[in-house]
Amino acid sequence: MKRQIRIIIGIVLLGALLYYFSFWTVYYFSMKEANKEAMEVSCAEQNSQSYNGKIKNLLRYEYSEYMNQNFFGLDIVTNNSGEKIISYNFSIESNSNLLEFVESGQEVKKVKGKDYFELISKNGVSKTFKVPDCKK
Repeated sequence: MKRQIRIIIGIVLLGALLYYFSFWTVYYFSMKEANKEAMEVSCAEQNSQSYNGKIKNLLRYEYSEYMNQNFFGLDIVTNNSGEKIISYNFSIESNSNLLEFVESGQEVKKVKGKDYFELISKNGVSKTFKVPDCKK
């Protein structure tokens, strides 16, 4: 009798464990797919945008040594939609020239359908940079 109870308890615990892992597996893959779809929509919107604005902030991620050494961000306030802020995040490794050139207050121009934007410094020097790669 005791052996049968142990077997039943073992089967119930195994079932509960399988249910737990299957729930989190389904959750993980559904969230992964939802994030992928959201990124595709975001990228399509990003390339279809056209705006003129100014650099509001150069973001450095000082809360994390890894993030601070590898990434930076830009907050851009657009002129054509009130106080709409567009945020881009860049890898320092492939965008070091942008990091050296950018400063708060610079003018930004982005043309609809293009994957680049133009930065104009306060002394009139203009340079073109790619928006972050959506495919990564």
